Amino acid sequence: MFSPKRWLLAILLLNAVLFSAAPAAAYEIDVTVSGLGGFDLGAFDLNVNYDDELLTFGSYTLSEELGSFGEGDAEDWSLGDIGSGTVNLAVLSYLFDFSTQPDAFTLATLTFSGDEAGLAGISLSDIILSDDLGDPIPFTVSGTDISAVPIPGAVWLLGSALVGIVGLRRRARK
Repeated sequence: MFSPKRWLLAILLLNAVLFSAAPAAAYEIDVTVSGLGGFDLGAFDLNVNYDDELLTFGSYTLSEELGSFGEGDAEDWSLGDIGSGTVNLAVLSYLFDFSTQPDAFTLATLTFSGDEAGLAGISLSDIILSDDLGDPIPFTVSGTDISAVPIPGAVWLLGSALVGIVGLRRRARK
C-alpha cells in the first residue's frame, strides 16, 4: 500500500504533469464599431495586428449584423491570418435595408493564446468602412475590447491537491 510520503510524491508528480500540460492562456478580442449615427455600415476591411512572438492566433468569428453568411446576405472576404502578426477581416453586405442596424455592435471576435503581455500590443490598421452604397464612412479608432477566456489549468492544480489531502487524511485515520 502507499505510505503518506508516497501519496505526497504521487500528488506532486500529478501536479507537475497537469501543470506542465496546461494550455497557454486564451483570450478573446472583440472588434466593435460604435457611433455610426446616420451611417449604414455596408462593408468593412481591416487588419488586426498582434505580437506573434507573444500571441498565437486561433480563429475569428464574424457577427451577422451586416447579413447572414449562410443565406447569401453577406460574404466573408477575410484573408484570415496573413502572417507577420496580422489578421485580415473583411465583410461585404448585400442587404438593401439597414434600418434595424444598431448604432454600435461587434464586427468580429478573434481568439488568441499565449502571454498576456501581448495583449497590450494589439492594434488595428488599414481600416476601411463603407456605407450601403460603397461610400467611405469617416471614423476614429478608440481601441478594442479585450477579455480573458477562463482556462481551468489552475482548477486542475488546486483540485488534485485537495484530492491528495483528503486521501492523506483518510489514510491517517486507518
